[in-house]
Amino acid sequence: MGTWNADWFTVPGAAVFDTGRQITSVSRSEENVDLFVVGNDNRVWSQFWNAQAGWNPDWFAVPGTAVFGEQPVAAAARDEEHLDLFVVGNDNRVWSQFWSTQAGWHSDWMPVPGAAVFDKQPVAAVARDADHLDLFVVGNDNHVWSQFWNAQTGWNPDWMPIPGAAAFDKQPVAAVARDKDHLDLFVVGNDNRVWSQFWSAQAGWNSDWMPIPGATVFDKQPVATVARDKDHLDLFLMGNDSRVWTTYWGADGGWSADWFPVPGSAVFEKGRPVTASSRVPGHLDLYVVGNDSHVRTTYWSAETGWAADWFAVPGQAVFDKRQRVTAVSRRGNHIDLFVLGADHHVWSTYWHHRTLQFRLRYFIEKESTDDLLQGGDDEVYVSALGMDSASVVARPDGTYGADVLRGGEIGDVSSDDVRDPWRDRPHVLMEFDIDRPGPWPRSYTTTLLVIEHDDGDLRKGFDTLYGAFGTQIRDAVVKAASTTGAVIAGPLVAGAIGALVGDVFDAVNEKIRSGLADESFTPIPVTLHVDGPERFARHASAERQLTQKVEQFGGSYEILYDWHVG
Repeated sequence: MGTWNADWFTVPGAAVFDTGRQITSVSRSEENVDLFVVGNDNRVWSQFWNAQAGWNPDWFAVPGTAVFGEQPVAAAARDEEHLDLFVVGNDNRVWSQFWSTQAGWHSDWMPVPGAAVFDKQPVAAVARDADHLDLFVVGNDNHVWSQFWNAQTGWNPDWMPIPGAAAFDKQPVAAVARDKDHLDLFVVGNDNRVWSQFWSAQAGWNSDWMPIPGATVFDKQPVATVARDKDHLDLFLMGNDSRVWTTYWGADGGWSADWFPVPGSAVFEKGRPVTASSRVPGHLDLYVVGNDSHVRTTYWSAETGWAADWFAVPGQAVFDKRQRVTAVSRRGNHIDLFVLGADHHVWSTYWHHRTLQFRLRYFIEKESTDDLLQGGDDEVYVSALGMDSASVVARPDGTYGADVLRGGEIGDVSSDDVRDPWRDRPHVLMEFDIDRPGPWPRSYTTTLLVIEHDDGDLRKGFDTLYGAFGTQIRDAVVKAASTTGAVIAGPLVAGAIGALVGDVFDAVNEKIRSGLADESFTPIPVTLHVDGPERFARHASAERQLTQKVEQFGGSYEILYDWHVG
């Protein structure tokens, strides 16, 4: 379920900022958060947090002599090793600064190529992958203009207008990349409807802008836009009735027929900016500074839909009603909020839910299945299936269901480049939600899947393993639950999975091996039994390095791992 921190706190540092300034936050990895704001000296200032050291002691000015007016800084992280900043300068050109892990900050700001000039306004910056940046601004001719950069050729020589006859008042453009091959833009039009334009790698830009379906109209304001996955877009705006309104697009059904109000009785003063974020594909969170000056939130999940009403984020801190809440989710189980406070310091709070992580610490190859030379041709890849006993639940019709989780594939784990970093930063292979409702005691089982890859189709190999063994695990657990007809405790679920080891798993794997060019090892379940939610810290197998041997078909490996409460 997760919990909010008890109260807001000030981000460390003596720096203060005028009330009209807006904070920008970006997370370039799950272990990093970076903040940016135009300071009272009109230079861009920054602060950062990392998982190793926490917050930097104070804010600092981003290098360079350039100064800017009071406007938000656009920040994009195209991968965990790069940051790019964009601001409209006093010469009305867009200026940029960049940072990399190798070289740090560039020595000074530089103008983005092109003769186009713009009034002071936020720049929309999107990194649709590590090798592409796209910028968008409403031009002095009231058309939306764009500029782009790629790793192969650098910046385009000049800005260009987005195709279409539509013209807009000066306002922020909402831009989102739902995957590397798609861009979507949104602006409130002069008819007060929301208009959209889109680009794809296959067809380029659409020939013109189009209004989003529905009769609802809005005052000019930024459109809060979220792509929670490549097949879904969600839009949010403050309505003329002072409620937050939304509409959505799905790849299977297109746009909703009309806008509708987000559930709840809360109303907000017109002009309040709405912040929207998605920490996982099946979840949306909204934030607005309420009429009582507290930050208020609501949420949607794919399982339960919208919350019944808005509620206040815990804490006594109050904020100027004009402030936009900045939200960043560096992990699926964590949200950080930032707002400029009444004391001119930046304030923060966070939400998180505890997770149990199965982490890889190292991999030792003692003997490869390669007949010619140990490790000479083959590469070892690892993935996993996960089962939390709390996921085994009775359905309304009296049958039982169970969720089998899939881990990501990682490899070649026998390569030093892959496994050596795990000594300092263990690789999370499987993650379970400790706060999930359900009975105790519980079992958490990570079933290891190992493929020694030679020249086969690795994707096909893992998909085959996921399908075959995931089905075996789910069926065994459901059968055990149906047989007992009682509260499903951890030992029952773990026992059902453990009974598959040997004849069942061996027989299934033999069938799979006959259809693969690669060598698939028989799955190995690794289980942690926990009596209650308060017992993790004292568990004998938690927070310590353990070893799992993998020995089959002439291969001999050791997987070093731990169970870690995050």
